[in-house]
Amino acid sequence: MLKIKFLFYILLLFSQNYVLAQLNFSPLHGNYHLQNLIQPKTINTALNKTAAAAPLDLPFLDDFAYMYKSPYPNQLLWLDSNVYINNTLPISPISIGVASFDGLDKWGYPYNLNAFIGTSNHADKLTSAQINLKKNNNVNYTTADSIYLSFFYQSTGRGDDPETDDSLCVDFLNTITKKWTTVWRKAGFTPPINDSTFYQVFLPIKDLVYFDSTFQFRFRNKATLSGSVDNWHIDYVYINKNRTIKDTLVPDVSFVYESTPFLKKYSQIPYTHFTTQETSTFFRNIIRNSNPTAANVIYYFNLLNQSNISKYNYNAAESINPYTSNGYQNVASQCSINATTYTLAPLQDSVITLQHFLRTSAGDFSKQNDTVIQKIYFRNTYAYDDGSAEIATYCNVYGARIVVRYTINKKDTIRGLKIFFDPIIDGHLVLNATFRINIWDDINNKPGNLIYKDSLMSPNYLKGKNNTFATYNLSSCFTINPGTYYFGIQQTTSQPLNIGFDKNNNSGLNTFIDVGNGFINPNYKGSLMINPIIGCKTLVGVNELNTITTPIIYPNPTNDILNLELPNGIIKAIEVINTLGQSQIKIKNINESKTHINLIDLTAGIYFIKIVTSQNKSIIKKIILNNIK
Repeated sequence: MLKIKFLFYILLLFSQNYVLAQLNFSPLHGNYHLQNLIQPKTINTALNKTAAAAPLDLPFLDDFAYMYKSPYPNQLLWLDSNVYINNTLPISPISIGVASFDGLDKWGYPYNLNAFIGTSNHADKLTSAQINLKKNNNVNYTTADSIYLSFFYQSTGRGDDPETDDSLCVDFLNTITKKWTTVWRKAGFTPPINDSTFYQVFLPIKDLVYFDSTFQFRFRNKATLSGSVDNWHIDYVYINKNRTIKDTLVPDVSFVYESTPFLKKYSQIPYTHFTTQETSTFFRNIIRNSNPTAANVIYYFNLLNQSNISKYNYNAAESINPYTSNGYQNVASQCSINATTYTLAPLQDSVITLQHFLRTSAGDFSKQNDTVIQKIYFRNTYAYDDGSAEIATYCNVYGARIVVRYTINKKDTIRGLKIFFDPIIDGHLVLNATFRINIWDDINNKPGNLIYKDSLMSPNYLKGKNNTFATYNLSSCFTINPGTYYFGIQQTTSQPLNIGFDKNNNSGLNTFIDVGNGFINPNYKGSLMINPIIGCKTLVGVNELNTITTPIIYPNPTNDILNLELPNGIIKAIEVINTLGQSQIKIKNINESKTHINLIDLTAGIYFIKIVTSQNKSIIKKIILNNIK
């Protein structure tokens, strides 16, 4: 449910008692990967196809291992695309990739942003194509064929707990009445801490009304409709004949996660700062063998440079022990990248592709989960996170400081920070929150001296952008020497700032907060999405570092007229907002460096004026109106 889980998350993630009331977690209000991928005006009509295609024959199998190709379900197997195919939200899936259910539509937007907290309504659906359960080689199916639907499900994972009013359901379509019948339902629940269980469900298909060439089934959930909340994840959906409820093992060897990172510390590093010391010396692959006995496979690895030319490859035979007795297998550790044999020379904005393959036996159930493709980006930022937030964290204390530690490899300039802010907390839009970018040096592995402090800024909520990272440029280019530094923000209001949190990459030892008692490391597992941008020289055209400066506002307090100036910059629009977050005055298309606004019609009090620059940067300042109406 869309709510702030103070005790649950805090007891799980924190050890310092005095942090408890200040640092909180909140579900995200949208899926930014989907919002960036496809917009409604360019909708793929195949995602809205009807059931007119030829019915599918048994067996029916989908393990959703194609998430690196598409975040939508396989269009040959499913008729709709509301669920999210991914590998970041589940914990310990059956094979790589799951279908996740939440309160967001296929575009990654809330079904109803104004849905009340505590409500639960129909949300996502995953409807199968028509399946032929009438005849097999001109012989009619009967109940004696023992046809079963099975699947695995997980509550929450790395997402949000579904409450008891929420649910995950399975429906069968009555081919005579053309009505759906619910054959299985699971009410929402909060799993135990650190629970990674995927529960298996077996549903017999034995009613004669289903033995038709147009049989269909569907999954659906009930959830709060205002965000990425009340999560369920399903994996390994399988229908076939000659099955029993004891048919829990399938002859399949599969990847479970992406391989361990290519880079030792970071998920992304500036191309000019890359050295061979940043490269991992080997990969590890988490593999599940669902067979009852050990399986022999050959593991292949291939590295493609920015021109898609293979520059390094490797293969080795592996014996994978069965999951039932040995759990996941951590294998292929002898796969080494020898930096002296092949030295990467990444270019600006280049992409290195890593390909991992398993050659399995001919009887291996699913071949698609034997492939993993990874992309490594060399841009102008340092980052620990994978660019995908599973949740957000915020602090509601005035003056709170939240920073991330990075070690800079060479002397360079700092252009600014990329930060992912989510605008929704507990179902409410956050307004009037402000902050300053600060940089500290290192003293005894903690933030030491404050070496840079910028002017007041406000979050820029980018809609429809992948990961919604916004760029916050420093007011002046800042030169930095090689070494360890702490980049972050200091809040200048008690309004919460919802910062994206990646739960799949753990850099918790590099995150520090200060809520008035000095910096501490809470060491929660994950990565805050605050990334330093290297290199002012990457700017082209108008130098936005010089054009966006602190505005001059006078007189303040004022009785009526307020003058605004933006030295070396252009004011595009202004907006006056009261302390309740309500817009009072809006003026667009100004396009001047100087302007004024008449506040005579407003009652006396405190207001905030939002100045939008020609670079679409928002600057918020507090003003006081003395006018007595």
